[in-house]
Amino acid sequence: MGERELTVDMKDNSIASQVFEKKIGKISMITLDNLLKDKGPVSYIKADLEGWEVPMLKGAEKTIKKFKPKISITCYHEPNDYLEMVEIIKKAVPEYNYCLKGITQFSGKPVMIHFWIPENSIFQ
Repeated sequence: MGERELTVDMKDNSIASQVFEKKIGKISMITLDNLLKDKGPVSYIKADLEGWEVPMLKGAEKTIKKFKPKISITCYHEPNDYLEMVEIIKKAVPEYNYCLKGITQFSGKPVMIHFWIPENSIFQ
C-alpha cells in the first residue's frame, strides 16, 4: 500500500522483504483507499510495512475520514515517522487520540503508535 498507484520491484529477504520504486517493476501497488472503496465499514487498520507506513496512511485518507477506524502502526523505521503520522491522522480527523508504545533500544524512538476516537468517554 502506498500513497499513489505505481509499479515496484520487490526484493525477497525472507521476513525482511523490501520494496523498491522503479519505472518498470513486477508488483502493482495501490492505495488503501482504492482497495477498500467499495467495501463495507473498516474498523481497524494494523500495519508494519518496513518504512512504507507514512505513504500507506497518505493513501488511506478517504478511508480514515469515512470510517474513523482504530489504527495500530509501527513508527520506528524513519527518523520522524511518528510525528508525521500524527500530523496526517489529526489533519484528516482532528478527534483522534494517540498513544506511543515501546522504545527501540538502538534509537530511542517509539515502536508503535495507536490511534482511536473516544466513544462515550469522560475524557472527550
